[in-house]
Amino acid sequence: MRTVEDLEQLTQLQKERGVIDETRFTSNEVSEFRNIFLAVTKGEPRMNLADFKEMMSPVCPMGDKNSHAISAMWMEICDSVSKMFDFPDFLLMMRRLLDMNFANMNQRLGRVSQRKTHQF
Repeated sequence: MRTVEDLEQLTQLQKERGVIDETRFTSNEVSEFRNIFLAVTKGEPRMNLADFKEMMSPVCPMGDKNSHAISAMWMEICDSVSKMFDFPDFLLMMRRLLDMNFANMNQRLGRVSQRKTHQF
């Protein structure tokens, strides 16, 4: 039984390392994304589409157009809107959204981080 669990963990770790290399996120960015992922999932290893959209809504208005676009990207990554994301899938989605500047999120995130910087 333990061997099966060890194999699953190894497979997950290999997937995560491959995705980190593919997405080119820094170790600090990966750590920040992991904190966000775990906060949204309340420590669970998977995230559903509704929670992802809710997490993104302060940064990207979640009207029909953006909601459908995110659902389509979700399906490209995990083949089904009902399937849940693991952390590597989450990183792939975030890379895709950041690279395409989805709903001008890069500018919105910049404003959020500037506000946080000025508050301290």
